[in-house]
Amino acid sequence: MDERRARPRWGIRGRITGLAALLVGLALLIGIGVFANVLYRVLVTQLQASVVSEAGIVARAVADRGPASVHGTDVTAAFDVQLLDPYGNVIYTTSDSTPLSTLQPMADEVLAVGADGWWIPFDDAQQPIVAAQGVVFDGVRWTVLVATVLEPPHETVSITAGVLLLSLPIVLALVAGVAWWVVGRALRPVEDIRTRVETIGATSLADRVPVPDSADEIAALATTMNGMLTRLEAARDAQLRFVADASHELRSPLTALSGALELVEDDAATSTGTVAELLPLLRSETARLQGLVGGMLYLARADARRAPARVEVDVDDLVLAEASRLRSTAAVAVHADVAPVRIVGDPDALTQVLRNLCDNAVRHAVGSVVLSTRPEDRFAVVSVEDDGGGVPAPDRRRIFERFVRLDDSRSRDAGGSGLGLAIVTEIVGSHGGTVTVDDSPVLGGARFTVRLPVPQP
Repeated sequence: MDERRARPRWGIRGRITGLAALLVGLALLIGIGVFANVLYRVLVTQLQASVVSEAGIVARAVADRGPASVHGTDVTAAFDVQLLDPYGNVIYTTSDSTPLSTLQPMADEVLAVGADGWWIPFDDAQQPIVAAQGVVFDGVRWTVLVATVLEPPHETVSITAGVLLLSLPIVLALVAGVAWWVVGRALRPVEDIRTRVETIGATSLADRVPVPDSADEIAALATTMNGMLTRLEAARDAQLRFVADASHELRSPLTALSGALELVEDDAATSTGTVAELLPLLRSETARLQGLVGGMLYLARADARRAPARVEVDVDDLVLAEASRLRSTAAVAVHADVAPVRIVGDPDALTQVLRNLCDNAVRHAVGSVVLSTRPEDRFAVVSVEDDGGGVPAPDRRRIFERFVRLDDSRSRDAGGSGLGLAIVTEIVGSHGGTVTVDDSPVLGGARFTVRLPVPQP
């Protein structure tokens, strides 16, 4: 996988979404706990008030009609009622004979126990709430006890808390979905910036990243990156101008030097000596220097070129023309096996590609060079093969770099400048194609293969 496209398993969007869900989950759990205890406190308080009220009803009946009236008192079935004499004996009870409490209120005094504390006593739902009220009848003090258990508040709180806990995953899912959507919208400008930066290369520094209208930190980042791209573009343009100017200035003295060598060669044609011996070396070095300067100038112009003119090009015609040229100039057998293929491109630049590949093949061939074209899927494929020594596998990518010359197959005597294949890579890349090298299955040497996209109807 391309390292630039690799993404962490949990990106910023995922981490923020997870953190939001976690914080909301913790807040909801704390809220549910607080709500459950507050609800429990309210229910217990109401239950205690009901117990005290029932005790008051029984006490008034005893005070008005005596202890026997407790039998006819309309008391809620959920409450236990006891009537104690002054000595603590149970005179009347709706439960067992054991006193519900040891409370001993004074006359008309009301005491209540069992409803203390804010936290839910989950370990004892049967804990009782007891209200005791003292009452005097015929000069005798009686004690009315009314009691009930905490089970109803427990049950209500348990059901409510259970429903809230069961709905918690749904709430968290909604929170996560909203957070994912909101963070995605917030980070969309960052993704747009990243996508644009990924497409910006050395030949497209004039492009700029989009600046969002949010006027926030992301907009400031985009503005800063555009400023950086402006500075890089200015530095690259200055470098390209220097290379182009230097290459252009070098062509004039080289041309003069080449002409002077021709005159010296004419004068030295009839003589022997050091000059006559050095002339071939001087001519080859001058020609190679001219090729080097020409290649540098071409690459400088190619780097600066934005959108070259494109027309329909019959690649098979270009290959046949190049094969005809080689037959008239090269000392090797040249074979052409072409099928009609047409692309949209720069014909002069594509001719330069074929010439550089063919010159490279002739330079390393022993006796044969084969040129071929064929359609393949959505590409036009051009192959240039030779029967030379081939290119070692470790060097098959490196030879397309600028000023790379392999010691064993690209010596100075062979005339290679180290820019021919770099020019091929530059031109083919500008046409959206690729160039590779492998072993020729027929001739045994090197096979350079160029794939250029064919326009689709």
